[in-house]
Amino acid sequence: MKKGFTLVELLAVIIILSVVSILVFPNVIEIVNQSKRNLYNVQVADIELESKNWALENPDKLDKYHLNSTFLPLLTLKKDGFLEVDDLENPMNGKEMNGCIEIKYNPSTSQYTYKYYDDTCSTYVTDEMHGTIYSYDNGTLEKIEKNVLTPAAKSVIDYYQSNGIMNSIGGTTDGLYDLGDTYVFRGSDPSNYLKIGTEKYRILSIDKDYRMRIIKTTGDTTNWSDDTTYTNFLNSKVSTSLIEYLETETNPINAFKDKIVDGTTLYVGPTSSSVMSYNVLKSVEATSTISNKIGLINISDYVIASLDNNCINNVYSGTCSNTNYLASTFGDGSVWTMNPSVESNKTMIIQNKNIVSYSINGTNDITFKVYSVINMNSNTFISSGTGTSNDPYVLN
Repeated sequence: MKKGFTLVELLAVIIILSVVSILVFPNVIEIVNQSKRNLYNVQVADIELESKNWALENPDKLDKYHLNSTFLPLLTLKKDGFLEVDDLENPMNGKEMNGCIEIKYNPSTSQYTYKYYDDTCSTYVTDEMHGTIYSYDNGTLEKIEKNVLTPAAKSVIDYYQSNGIMNSIGGTTDGLYDLGDTYVFRGSDPSNYLKIGTEKYRILSIDKDYRMRIIKTTGDTTNWSDDTTYTNFLNSKVSTSLIEYLETETNPINAFKDKIVDGTTLYVGPTSSSVMSYNVLKSVEATSTISNKIGLINISDYVIASLDNNCINNVYSGTCSNTNYLASTFGDGSVWTMNPSVESNKTMIIQNKNIVSYSINGTNDITFKVYSVINMNSNTFISSGTGTSNDPYVLN
């Protein structure tokens, strides 16, 4: 009759069990940990989804200029009814989840991203971050701003308005003028210089959505086309050269390509050389439009830059170069504009500071200059500068 296991047999069983546990236990632990991670990821995905739903119901709490993030403590989602669980436990450590969701705009996809962080918003949001925290920490919803960025164009307008130096038609001083539907810089040398990388631009105008229309201060020489008949702007050599400039990676403006308005409306209504006022000219230019990322100035841009009322009343009076920073920029050369002429195979140019019509004749016009005009989105901000030639606004 067998009395039981011998000591050797017991030791063998213990050794076998030890070996099995050594082999199996880490796998069991990893399976448990992976299950916790999976559950955590599911909970985070649900939090981020509810953050998206919160954003859809609270569009007024997002930065419409896309410069600043919106930060939501988990408590805010709970208080606003987007999470039903009061105490959401982190399966990784057993502690209550009390983190922060960042809602941030991605310009490359034109969509918002939603990212959950385990740290509370007050801990997670550093001084380098820009945005607004919507919190219930004190019992009621409060708005906490952290280094909020202001759109470049809005900061310029705010400066002129807050200092009481915004001008209106009839004014005689250099500066920014409110024309009702847009803001324009006028005068001999208004403070509208803008620096992008190593290149200088000047701000032509700002629309009510805070998009800036800017013009490069240096011109490139090119002919309108290689044909002896008039070619519209989009099919011209001028347009091709401008697009090439915009897409050249070594050009500073290329770094801001996601800030450039794609499909800008350009006015190409044909004009005549007959007497007309600035307002009539604007109406004529708007009778025909095209869409492009980059263009040239219109005659109306040149006219309104002057403070001479004779020019405003009659754009062909010959006084448009008076108190006009664009006239100084262009000098006595010949400059292409966006304006075709009503006359066949002619376009309007600025020559020796005067507005005249010109017959397109192929390569004979190679000395004419192109000053690129670009519309910048409102989601840009100025990091420094006062707008003068020596201290231009720096776009960031």
